[in-house]
Amino acid sequence: MNKNVLRNGELIAEASAKRESRLKESKRQIIIFVVSSLIFLFIFKFIFIIGVVPTESMVPTIQKNTVVISNSLAYRNKPIQRGDIINFYFDGNLLIKRVIAIGGDEVEIKNGNVYVNGEITEVYNDALVDYTLYECNIVIPEDCCYVLGDNRGNSLDSREYGCIPYKDVKAKALININFGKLKIKKL
Repeated sequence: MNKNVLRNGELIAEASAKRESRLKESKRQIIIFVVSSLIFLFIFKFIFIIGVVPTESMVPTIQKNTVVISNSLAYRNKPIQRGDIINFYFDGNLLIKRVIAIGGDEVEIKNGNVYVNGEITEVYNDALVDYTLYECNIVIPEDCCYVLGDNRGNSLDSREYGCIPYKDVKAKALININFGKLKIKKL
């Protein structure tokens, strides 16, 4: 009988040790999950901007309703360059457009053509748009950039709201994810 009591005590102690071990493992997994979640949230709060493009202003590069992931640290040690696709705030809205000119550049839009520093950069080809409405000749201030949507005939951009101060630029677009076509495209 004494052996049975001792044996039952061992079984209880063994079961208790297993329960304690499982509890420690569960606590460890919860801590790992919480810390990982906090790191993930920190990265996506302070390093990346994730947004959905609600318009066709950047077609064909970025389709309507696709997700764009942008790097908010891209311009900490590197200047904005012509051709970059950027996120910036205008009137409280986060927008995405292509930089066609930077501070000190001269932009002229004439006869449906875009000139930067006297060189033609592109030709508008949408016959349905009256490009004479957008003709201009401007020197970009040193602390600004001039942006256009890739879909020139269907974009509100610097032609409408002027140059974008560098301080309003929040990120550089990195990846375009089109869930409708299951495509990921580096920008």
